[in-house]
Amino acid sequence: MSALSDDFSGYVKAISLIFKSDDVTRVLNSLDDLVLTPGDLKKEESQLKRALELEGNEILREEEVTDKLTSDIRKLDHEYQCLEREILAVGVNIDEKRKEKIPCKEDEDTLKKTRKMLRLYKDITNLRWDYSAPENVIKGYVYGKSKMYIHPFEIPSDDKDAVDRVWQEIENASLKASFDTKGKENVNDNKKA
Repeated sequence: MSALSDDFSGYVKAISLIFKSDDVTRVLNSLDDLVLTPGDLKKEESQLKRALELEGNEILREEEVTDKLTSDIRKLDHEYQCLEREILAVGVNIDEKRKEKIPCKEDEDTLKKTRKMLRLYKDITNLRWDYSAPENVIKGYVYGKSKMYIHPFEIPSDDKDAVDRVWQEIENASLKASFDTKGKENVNDNKKA
């Protein structure tokens, strides 16, 4: 210990020659503050370990959050890719359905002819269907040409004579519409006012 203390004393003497004695005293006082005891070192070590442990815990929490977010991103990315495939498939189905709905020229002609025939039947029979009626009922009305006669009908759809009864309604309307209230024939003179 004397060798160490002699070396230190030599340093202090060398420093005192260079600096004033007040400066040396200040330096020595600050050196006293720097000298650590074994208890101070243990306390410092304990504080550093605690700080390191807290930092480690914080890093673990951040890694857990990062892992969870990464997992969520992967799941969402997978869902996004599935939805993209579904959208493409639906788009293809829509395009196919649109192509299916476009009738060819022959079908268009058939549709036009059928519509004309249905319009003709509608005009001849003066029959109108009530499409809002329940499925178990045939419902509508028949009117005469002068539209002075209108007769509604409602027939159960399971009635065996349903077709005959509808034709009977058409016949009644045409007969009643042919005569006015005085029993005279209702004739349209095509006179313009």
